[in-house]
Amino acid sequence: MASPVSASSPVEFLLRRLPPRRRRPPMGGAFFAPTGLAGLTLLRALASLAAGLVAEPKPPSQRRNVDALTRRIALLSALLESVLYDGPDSLDAFSDAANLCFRELYVVLYRAEMLVSYVASASRAWALLRGPQLAASFREIDTEIAVVLDVLPAASLRLSQDASGHLELLRARCRCRCRAPGQYHEPAEAALRDGLLAAVRQLELGQPPDHSSLQSLLSDIGISNAASCRAEIEYLEEQILSQEEDTDLPLVGSVVALLRYCLFAMFDAGNEKALRDCPSAGNRQRLLSWGSGSGDDTSFSVPKEFSCPISLDLMRDPVVASTGQTYDRPSIIQWIEEGHSTCPSSGQALAENRLVPNHALRSLISQ
Repeated sequence: MASPVSASSPVEFLLRRLPPRRRRPPMGGAFFAPTGLAGLTLLRALASLAAGLVAEPKPPSQRRNVDALTRRIALLSALLESVLYDGPDSLDAFSDAANLCFRELYVVLYRAEMLVSYVASASRAWALLRGPQLAASFREIDTEIAVVLDVLPAASLRLSQDASGHLELLRARCRCRCRAPGQYHEPAEAALRDGLLAAVRQLELGQPPDHSSLQSLLSDIGISNAASCRAEIEYLEEQILSQEEDTDLPLVGSVVALLRYCLFAMFDAGNEKALRDCPSAGNRQRLLSWGSGSGDDTSFSVPKEFSCPISLDLMRDPVVASTGQTYDRPSIIQWIEEGHSTCPSSGQALAENRLVPNHALRSLISQ
């Protein structure tokens, strides 16, 4: 009979964790127009997709870009309904060029739907960190809509005067917005992102942020209690595992460390009191043993977020591996020197053995 797995084994740690849900990047992968659809059938599918996009609830992130995209798609939806109402009755009445444009437009709208769904499902912190990339994706959608509308053979569709007006207005709005990249900038979200990164830098310098200012920032982001803070942490950890090509993994890890600190010190009244009453929180050895002496019935437990997944002990020198996971330096070095080539937590292959110091988490642990 096999011996039970040791409590300090990475295997047991893996068994205790739920597999992460991988989320695809908003513009990743290939998209194809529906096969076998043409003429009025394709136009009805396209109109249904556009109407569904307009009716979608608006996510809290990227509101300016989502609202602008929704307004343009509402114009497009009105145009498509007009073509369906006033256009030809025959499936073969549309030219090959018109059918091709409608297929391309279907792909673009499907990508727009995927983008809005991605923003709606993203955590607020992740959406802030990815703000510039998401804005670029919205601009890409607008550019593609403008290109399709420019080559759409409107004459063959026999548009009504109102529909022709809708088409020209839509073309003008798409061209105007695409020529002005600054319109995709979200000032409010940029300010929140700057505040979040400033708090991370402050921690990396060993300066604990002011709790009232940090709490105000978290409230503006949408993190108001322990549950929402945990949800943000879990989502960011999933993105670390997903490893999108242009993701700054050490930065995401630092934000996770900041949120773990907030969860521990701000959203758990017992831990906040323990930190306040602890005579020397900067001394890690006293921090570990504090509360166990005679005459003090207050207990203090090290949060699992500060524990190394390999040794399960408090991390003294946290480092980020190539997979984005954080470990205590001696533990992960020993793991690698024993011949392992995969990440103990995720099971992913270690692309390289370079370890990046997690300054933010180290600062939190030392407080």
